[in-house]
Amino acid sequence: YEEKRNLSEQERILTEKSDDSGSEYKEAEEKYRANRKTKEPQKIFDNFSPKGSQYENERNALLDSLKSLQMQFNMTFTQDFTVGTSQIQEYREAAEKLRKVEVVKYEEKLLKAKEDCEQIFRSDFLSKMKEHIENAKTEFKNLNKALNSIYYGDDSYHFNITFDKRKENLYRMITSEYNMEGENNLWSSSFETEYREEMEDLFAKLLVRDDKGEQVLEEYTDYRSYLDYDIEIRKRNGSKQRFSDIYGEKSGSETQVPYYVAIAASFYQLYRFGNSVRLMLLDEAFDKMDDDRIKSMMDFFNSLHLQVILATPPGKIEVIGEHVDTILTAIRVGEGSIVEEYDL
Repeated sequence: YEEKRNLSEQERILTEKSDDSGSEYKEAEEKYRANRKTKEPQKIFDNFSPKGSQYENERNALLDSLKSLQMQFNMTFTQDFTVGTSQIQEYREAAEKLRKVEVVKYEEKLLKAKEDCEQIFRSDFLSKMKEHIENAKTEFKNLNKALNSIYYGDDSYHFNITFDKRKENLYRMITSEYNMEGENNLWSSSFETEYREEMEDLFAKLLVRDDKGEQVLEEYTDYRSYLDYDIEIRKRNGSKQRFSDIYGEKSGSETQVPYYVAIAASFYQLYRFGNSVRLMLLDEAFDKMDDDRIKSMMDFFNSLHLQVILATPPGKIEVIGEHVDTILTAIRVGEGSIVEEYDL
């Protein structure tokens, strides 16, 4: 009697499981019938018991993981859903709500954040870039004024500053008259209408996160990368040449001059703000330059009010000495050296 009652109970449980998991039950029944052809029921049970334990352990591990995720969900979204599989439908309904309602809300917030970021990008970053470029043009204009009356032999020099042709569209956007500081101004709509494509292009470049991202960011946030520089050589007879076109044809003396002009201009720009000693040091100065060009170069240095310290060969002392306040000579003695003041 007891065995019959146990058998009835097992049949009831089996029927419930078959109702709950029809496809799994069908698969198990097919495997049982296939094994029953060659094995006794007890043997089949013994063979599959370890596998059943493995599946049970995997099921419990997955259930624990599910409960952990459900608890995180409840904490994040302030819910009190029951953990486990019994109330799984509540989580599905909540997920559907998030997908249809909450996600849309977050998309709107992200869109608003992107718009705000672009607005700051346009009203702050772009306007500052424009300011830097305009300041650079002003500085070069002032440098050219200082250079106008100075000749190095038959040559005088003039800095040309234009835009980098590879970045022409971005340059025109940055220097546009519509690019003005402030979130709202009369030109905002005109600027966005005309340069929307360029803005998106530059904005995308600044957000690059690949291996070259840092290099790209540095390039496109430096106003100097939007500019192209050259030196125009102006002859006394009125003819003009670009230094970049004739560099390979010039003598050593002629090619040195533009470099010293550029170096002095760089220091002039560096020291243009605030108080400083305006110091510039040059080693082996004017070693290939003739006397006339040296005199002109020293006049140029003095016109920029730079404090220049020169290390130069003895043969240049007579020419340079006329344009400096102090001359010191260094004389090697054995392993050491002595320094003495030199009088012309």
